Amino acid sequence: MNNREKDRQSKRDWKKRNPKADKEYYEKNKEWILPRNSEYRKNNPDKMRYYKRKWKVVNREKVYQDNRTRELNKQSGVYSIKEWENTMSYFNHECAYCGTIPELLTQDHVIPLSKGGPYTVENIIPACGSCNSSKNNATLIEWYETKPFFEESRLLKIEQYLETVKPLQTI
Repeated sequence: MNNREKDRQSKRDWKKRNPKADKEYYEKNKEWILPRNSEYRKNNPDKMRYYKRKWKVVNREKVYQDNRTRELNKQSGVYSIKEWENTMSYFNHECAYCGTIPELLTQDHVIPLSKGGPYTVENIIPACGSCNSSKNNATLIEWYETKPFFEESRLLKIEQYLETVKPLQTI
């Protein structure tokens, strides 16, 4: 075993003994790590595509299961363009979470598709790309209350919408 392999093994052993160390370091240094990582991704798109493809190959089963879950959930629900337009109008074409008015609103699932949420009007609200991607597969409450832009009034509006919305009757 050469020195490089010994160093790598030593690091793996240390990480096994200290499983929370990386997360703690990240939390303490997030303010400079995030911009640095963002800049790296922006300056190295070819490497990022390579890493993403490599991850998908290594994690083929996860990719397959995520896609399958998403498709099964979409099949179990129907969401029309008219319903999406009504939803955006209800929220004044703003992100339901932070209130920004982006060029393009995305459909955010209050209960993520990966956690069994349906692809129906009762589960979709408009979100800016930033909020939607940072929410990832978290539920509404577990994600939203941790955000600096959290507002009780926005949460109440979301909850009112979810309680009162009815799917359009298809003919």
